[in-house]
Amino acid sequence: MVSERLVQKWKTNCQDGTPVEVTSELFKVAMDMISLIAYGQDLDTLRNEQNIVKKDVSTMFGYVLKRALSPLPYWKVPLIGQYIDGCGWALSRMTKLLNSYVDQFEQKQHSLATTTTTTTTTNPENDAETVLEKMLGMLKKDDTKMKRDRMIGNLLTLFFAAIDTVSTSMSIALWKLAEDNTGLQDELAQEIIELGDSSELSLENMNSVLPRTRSHIFECIRVFSPSRTSFLETNKGATLGGVELPKGTKLMVMGQYASMHPEGNDTLDVPVGPNGEGNDQFCPRRWLTTDENGKLSVRQPTNSKGGYFSFGHGLRICPGKEFAEAEIAFVLAAVLQNFEISMKPNHDKITLVMNFVCSPDIDVELMLSPRRVEI
Repeated sequence: MVSERLVQKWKTNCQDGTPVEVTSELFKVAMDMISLIAYGQDLDTLRNEQNIVKKDVSTMFGYVLKRALSPLPYWKVPLIGQYIDGCGWALSRMTKLLNSYVDQFEQKQHSLATTTTTTTTTNPENDAETVLEKMLGMLKKDDTKMKRDRMIGNLLTLFFAAIDTVSTSMSIALWKLAEDNTGLQDELAQEIIELGDSSELSLENMNSVLPRTRSHIFECIRVFSPSRTSFLETNKGATLGGVELPKGTKLMVMGQYASMHPEGNDTLDVPVGPNGEGNDQFCPRRWLTTDENGKLSVRQPTNSKGGYFSFGHGLRICPGKEFAEAEIAFVLAAVLQNFEISMKPNHDKITLVMNFVCSPDIDVELMLSPRRVEI
């Protein structure tokens, strides 16, 4: 639904011949997709520029880094702290909104409980349609109590982390396709067009039906990862590089740096590119392989040796990893099925900078033209 809205909106740009500001547009796409999947709510910020949720989310993102780098936690000042920089108003509205979502779910469960016959049982966890329902269903099943403010905090963190990382990855994937001069865009479009209806895509079949698209996404995430570092803490004594680390040692793991380091060619689980490209080079065809029948397939990256650390590792791996990769694939499929893309003429140089995540320092602007069916 969201991808279809994006295509319809961008078709207008095709007719006008105006460039599309991809970064800001995909921020709204990610927000709408995540809201539907996580909360079952259709924000439709893509078509509603005045949506107050979009404004509040944008406001809060603007203050996250400012607060993170502040030498004094001024926002903790009793009563007025949250409002000193103006962020508190947006936070209050978002908290109120998420509380209303939780109330809706609880009312739904109460209604189901009162209408269920003695011969019928309901399982909130199995019947869940959204992340929110799944989480609350699991808490109810395990009879686990969680303070409301902690629950809202977790939901808010999920929403914010997913929006920025996913929208940034989408922007970078389209940016690199638009810059490519090796025919990659046509290769991806060909397999997408051969697929036909993109609604047939699923987490289960993406690797087999869109191997080229998936390989491009994997490599964009590895090389241009929005999340370049992970923060860990030892839960017991350990030795790292000959250095004894006591329990409780805090570590900053530079996963993206390790994945790109040229000395890691022989130790990281990163396949060599088709023309011998090492792990320190960007190669969107790197993850392509063939199955036992000789059919083109894609190798699923692993983080066992630090070669693909963008989503974390072990118990702390990002729970939305598969959703994020699938969301990017859905958008790429919708865009490339309908448009040929290129960079805006005389586009300013794009540099990745660290804000809330590592993202382009300016809006990526693309020119769109209707996709030719014959490739």
